Amino acid sequence: MWGLEVVESGHSASWLRGTGEEHHALQLTRSDRIGLGRLSFAVATPAEIDEAARRLERRGIHPVTGPGPLDQAGGGYGLRFHDHEGRLIELSADTWAVPPRGRDAAVPVGVTHAVLNTVDIDASVAFYREVLGLRVSDWSEHQMAFLRCNSDHHCVAFNQAPWVSLNHVAYEMASVDHFMRGIGRLRHHGVVPQWGPGGTGRATTPSPTSPTPPAWSASTPPRSRRSSRTAGSARCGAGSRAVRPVGDGGPALEADPRPHGRHPRRQPRPAAGRRRHPRTGRSNRMSAGHTLKVGLVGWGAIGRVVGTALAAGEVPGAVLHHVVDNRPLGGAAPVEQVPFEAAIAGCDLIVEVAGQGVVRAWGERVLTSGTDLLVASTGALTDEDLAKRLLTAGPGRVYFTGGAVGGLDLLQAVRALGPLDEVTLTTTKLPATLEQPWMDEELLARLRTATGPVEVMSGTARDVPVRFPRSTNVAASVALAVGDLDAVRVRVVADPAAVRTRHVVEASGPHGAYRFEASHTPDPGTPATSAVVPYAVLRSLGAIAGRPGQIL
Repeated sequence: MWGLEVVESGHSASWLRGTGEEHHALQLTRSDRIGLGRLSFAVATPAEIDEAARRLERRGIHPVTGPGPLDQAGGGYGLRFHDHEGRLIELSADTWAVPPRGRDAAVPVGVTHAVLNTVDIDASVAFYREVLGLRVSDWSEHQMAFLRCNSDHHCVAFNQAPWVSLNHVAYEMASVDHFMRGIGRLRHHGVVPQWGPGGTGRATTPSPTSPTPPAWSASTPPRSRRSSRTAGSARCGAGSRAVRPVGDGGPALEADPRPHGRHPRRQPRPAAGRRRHPRTGRSNRMSAGHTLKVGLVGWGAIGRVVGTALAAGEVPGAVLHHVVDNRPLGGAAPVEQVPFEAAIAGCDLIVEVAGQGVVRAWGERVLTSGTDLLVASTGALTDEDLAKRLLTAGPGRVYFTGGAVGGLDLLQAVRALGPLDEVTLTTTKLPATLEQPWMDEELLARLRTATGPVEVMSGTARDVPVRFPRSTNVAASVALAVGDLDAVRVRVVADPAAVRTRHVVEASGPHGAYRFEASHTPDPGTPATSAVVPYAVLRSLGAIAGRPGQIL
């Protein structure tokens, strides 16, 4: 009806996008009450997030989470705190963009602003001016105040009301024609506009009611390249950068390199001796003696180790050709940083080490172009529809790395003898690495005060990676080896004494019993990731490149 597209979904939340490049424009979370989940403001860099944290502390405002990596759909680096009326505010940077959708359909581009009901309009304006740096664009008598974070008239407005709530969220349409066709679609579905179409003068005073549908709480971000986002999440950047609120995941920044999908694709350069796909012209086989050109997506804890080793020639038969990241890396990367499309066009193999969202947004596109894909974030494959599309797409081939767990090759071999009766995985980590936005205060308190092991979640390999997208790719990898998401029972345990991350896989069936245990030192900069993971990626790369002496 509204025309948004689901980009990610879990048991209790769904993330929907418009036609723009933002990862999502709306997050809906199942809840026992109606309300606004949070406001997320985009800032330019992680350094600005850290500076914002210091400013908040000086004002006596203590972040609820962060500053640090955001374990959520769309990724990013950020922090969260409560404003003077109890709203949850998120500041985030470095979130992932997605390829733009076609703009012919009468579908919103994204969110343009949100209006919030407040019981004290002067206090609200003062807080958002002094703490977040927004500027007042206009007043409508003493009923409404309009605040901006860039050249748009406003990204947030406050309406004086008897209670604190969400008043409304405004979506941007590409043109008046798109707007009128969208209204026609709503009428076709029996939804009659309560107001409009017409101009929204600044003196228009909205009523203090919330349009949020029953049994869901909504987080919504603002929209296009020039606007600030709010409804759900709102971001402010310095200078000409856009501050754009996004639902729960935070918006992609408007900075160089430009968000993925805005760049003309370079034509691939043919390599001698390789078989070409008749439609795309891309090769899908390596010839003997050919050097594999690798495009690395993600320059974080895993990507830096993988990229540095490739650049140093530590993987015979493979060379780092391009790096893709959603933030400007300057001279940090040893090769040229390019948009995603340019990496697809210029490389033989794309190595993903940036998160499940990248696999969902770009995996199929990589493979249909004829470029091969190595996936580290196997948790994305809990989406069976996505897994089926990736495994059947081509002419590019898809590979998966085992990451922080061993024994997967043996489980695959045993699987050929027949199904296993029982497969279990127990993952034990430090409590702080397992905290998630969906957790309630009771569970968070149990984690933060634990003196011994605490079971955080128990479920199947279909369920758990969705709830812990950066911490439980191992569960999805075991399920890939076994061939059944529902056959693998997973326990996630928090233990304050777990100085090493531990994974225990146990399997049994008519043909034998198997037990594999791995205990890894966490990465010092990103404790949710084991330090061994980048070396598992490098081993997989060596196998793909044909390095001799590999155990296959």
